Amino acid sequence: MSNWSKQNNIPVWMGEFGVYGKYADINSRVRWTHFVRKECEKRGISWCYWEFSSGFGIYSPSTKQWNAQLSNALLGN
Repeated sequence: MSNWSKQNNIPVWMGEFGVYGKYADINSRVRWTHFVRKECEKRGISWCYWEFSSGFGIYSPSTKQWNAQLSNALLGN
């Protein structure tokens, strides 16, 4: 997809990726999220994380806290 994007001068966007907290532990979620984000960016593919504050979420509305591990996986190095 990355090669096609470059050859055709058409950007690629990967929308809505994430890991549901009910099925994976936080460490696995963080590693996978970081991996997907880095691989997209390495290939010049923009991305969007799936949902803000539910089973995949990076924010808890009840505690008004960001999930620092997932936030770092998305925005860190």
